[in-house]
Amino acid sequence: MYEKELLCTVAINSIFCYRPRLSNTLLEEFGGFSPLFEMNHSELLKRFGRNYDFLERICDSKTLKEAENEINWAISEGVRIIPISSVDYPAGLKSCADPPALIYVKGNALFDNKRIISVVGTRMPTKYGIECCRMIINSLAGSGFYPIITSGMAYGIDVAAHMAALDTGLNTVAVLPCNVERVYPSAHMNIAKKIMEQGALVSEFPRGSGCLKVNFVQRNRIIAALSQATLVIESGERGGALITAQFAHSYSREVFALPGRIGDLRSKGCNNLIEKNIASIFTSTDSFTDTLGWEKERVQTIRQGKLFHDTDINKEKIIVALNYESGLTRDELIVKSGMKLPLLSATLLEMELEGTIIKLPGERYCTIKR
Repeated sequence: MYEKELLCTVAINSIFCYRPRLSNTLLEEFGGFSPLFEMNHSELLKRFGRNYDFLERICDSKTLKEAENEINWAISEGVRIIPISSVDYPAGLKSCADPPALIYVKGNALFDNKRIISVVGTRMPTKYGIECCRMIINSLAGSGFYPIITSGMAYGIDVAAHMAALDTGLNTVAVLPCNVERVYPSAHMNIAKKIMEQGALVSEFPRGSGCLKVNFVQRNRIIAALSQATLVIESGERGGALITAQFAHSYSREVFALPGRIGDLRSKGCNNLIEKNIASIFTSTDSFTDTLGWEKERVQTIRQGKLFHDTDINKEKIIVALNYESGLTRDELIVKSGMKLPLLSATLLEMELEGTIIKLPGERYCTIKR
């Protein structure tokens, strides 16, 4: 038997999926959703009056039965249902004004990492936009902060962000405008499979939901709410990326935009966000992480000696490699140390801060003789 609150939350989500503010009003009043299903029709009418269309569904015994079937399906498909009452529900999502009653999660991602960055943009990017997207995410992967990259798996910048995260070993989360049993767009099925192995697919929509126009707007609010910051890379004057940025701004999240040339239609949205002071100009990864306070947190952690639990071994690998052959690049160090790029980059940065090694022109490293 399932926990009553989970069962009732699944039922409520099917009723209020497109009216999350109303379900949250009920949650605030009753402290949970199960009390609603303990009330009979007369009690509900007395409490709410006759002008609410959801009363009949709450009183219908089929509603909880359908919720039970939904949970059974999720279990059979390896889909986690995380209700808003769960400690595993993302804190960023819970803190926004209109969180969903639950989310469906298919994959391995956990949301205890507060460093979640959404990267969004046009479906028709330029070569410059794609290159900047990859460069920025590569730089974030090498910064040692290991952020989760979130986007909507749409064509263009969205999927480029997911692919860059996958290539650099970062976890990535795709928020869908449909249920998690359906990949949209279907052309990204293979990418979705990789995301489930190195992150997760996320949705608020129950099984069998259609891919309606309104779903994309709702999806964008989740992308914004999950993230500590949203970065827009190329956008026209209108589009989903700008909606995500507006949501992020309304949730008091940091918003950044990659500036473009005046008159470039695919940069007009980004330039407008900057002009209206909705977004800060993205100039560099260092400036980005500094604005988010990550560098300060890292310095504090280094002083406490808790940045890594296994850094001595990793540092020793790097020292041995550089003592044997000075002036190695990161790629050469990956081969010689057997370390993955994110961990290697983070360890190199820490060793630079400690003064153990120095980075030479051409991204080559050598030890500092004392």
